Amino acid sequence: MPLFVSSCGRALWSEVPFAMTIESGRMRAETSPSVAEYRPGSTITLSVGGSTLRDAYRSAVGPAITPTGTTPAEMLLTRPQYNLWIELLYEPTQDKVLAYAAELLKHSYPPGVLMIDDNWSLDYGRWEFDRAKFPDPAAMVRSLHDDGFRIMLWVCPFVSPAGRKYLNLRNANLLLRDTTGNVAIRPWWNGFSALYDLTNPVAVEHFVGELQNLQKRYGIDGFKIDAGDISHYKADDRTHRHGAMPFDQTHAFGRLATAFEYVEVKAAYRNAGLPLAQRLRDKHHEWSRHRGVASLIPHTLAQAMTGHAFTCPDMIGGGEYLEFMERTEPVHAELFVRYAQIAACMPMMQFSAAPWSLLDDEHQALCREAAALHVELAPYIFKLASAAANTGEPIVTPMEYHFPHAGLSDIDDQFMLGKHLLVAPATEPGQDRRVVRLPPGYWIDEDGNEHAGSQNLEIPVPLSRLPRFTLQPCG
Repeated sequence: MPLFVSSCGRALWSEVPFAMTIESGRMRAETSPSVAEYRPGSTITLSVGGSTLRDAYRSAVGPAITPTGTTPAEMLLTRPQYNLWIELLYEPTQDKVLAYAAELLKHSYPPGVLMIDDNWSLDYGRWEFDRAKFPDPAAMVRSLHDDGFRIMLWVCPFVSPAGRKYLNLRNANLLLRDTTGNVAIRPWWNGFSALYDLTNPVAVEHFVGELQNLQKRYGIDGFKIDAGDISHYKADDRTHRHGAMPFDQTHAFGRLATAFEYVEVKAAYRNAGLPLAQRLRDKHHEWSRHRGVASLIPHTLAQAMTGHAFTCPDMIGGGEYLEFMERTEPVHAELFVRYAQIAACMPMMQFSAAPWSLLDDEHQALCREAAALHVELAPYIFKLASAAANTGEPIVTPMEYHFPHAGLSDIDDQFMLGKHLLVAPATEPGQDRRVVRLPPGYWIDEDGNEHAGSQNLEIPVPLSRLPRFTLQPCG
């Protein structure tokens, strides 16, 4: 998202990427040279909305952030999500999906959105159930619906470069071509594939139509649409829309996803304001601030402050599958619980690795408590989401957003859910105490204890505790 907001009330934005440098107290912003070559005349706009971070953000709503008035499907926000990726990896089957759902209910997890991940289909681009794995997908979906679940399928805008499907798409000029004019075949994590040219409206219509056909035939509710990353495209590709850049493909990828109410994406370019479940990139099963549990809050805040309100902090325990596939040590139970606690107070929470198969009863009970808390917060979260859909303002914010110039701008291990709920999780291994920096006002914690604001409050944080503070009205 080419948007930069300042706690002094200023915002910089553009339709194309730009680079910034800060030296000797001065900031310089300019269109990246590689972009300027292909998109001459691109501009960077400075807006001054006032004197606070919220002023800066709100000045970008409209020109850079375009709210649509629509949220993602309500259940994506109000119930836990269950992604089968870590649990089943490349081996999903109808029996395994039904068994996972049955275990969720057996262990008292609330039904929610169930995502069937990669390798359910015949091939990439051939979006039809593999009947050797899923002999009766319509019956499976009906059964899951009866149990209160909604079903999403993993798909990507890629096509395996062999067979009749590929030939038909190639001959219809719906696939991306490289600088030589041949169909572009790109390496990715599952091998090599051709790509839909998403700058071609007919190609987008075809891809969306394939998915809508799955909805009609089997009652599928929506899709986890993966692999729209900018890195899969090149600046010199021959595109349907003349002069399109890699970021234009990813921009179009986000737009096509809005055809569905139940939808999740990870790759993004200028998706700000769109009604998409926007998941953070895969996190590792570790504590680090770079890619582990401690990164969840700062990365979610960065996503939120670039206009992507409907955030999901990746799969609980981590979504980097190799760490589970190749793991030689037991899963870190404390880490798993802290991850679930953080996600419980985010707009969305998503399980994948099955807690009942990895954790003892004590730690699994804490994960269930986190899931129950998310359901308890659901009316508040959806109220915030509905407001975000209309105003463009974020659901999760840094402290500085609602409490400007109070010395809170450097905090990235606690966050606000709306204006009235402060969440201060533990994010370090073995952490049994932490300092909470309370903003001005009058606060009551989750146990009903009263606290004056504008103070640093040291509190115990046993594994069973997720500290939360509610701002009380004046008077």
